[in-house]
Amino acid sequence: MPAENIIGGKEGQGFKTAMKVLDRGRLHISAVCVGVAERLVDESLRYTMERKQFGAALSEHQLIQAMLADSKTEAYAGKTMVMDAARRKG
Repeated sequence: MPAENIIGGKEGQGFKTAMKVLDRGRLHISAVCVGVAERLVDESLRYTMERKQFGAALSEHQLIQAMLADSKTEAYAGKTMVMDAARRKG
């Protein structure tokens, strides 16, 4: 096998190099998922403010407010964990 085909450029470095690539990829995918979660929370809030049921917007119902607050909290926790992991990886 030619030397230029060796992962990491030197014999014995392939596994370490592959793990670095996977770490970066996992961090990237996590960040994308956090962005999707934040978008879903925003879209959910917008929908509940527009949709009416029992004569009031869904967003005026306490249970819906609690569900939205939980979702926002979980999205924020996810973002915080990704930011912490990125900082440590930095």
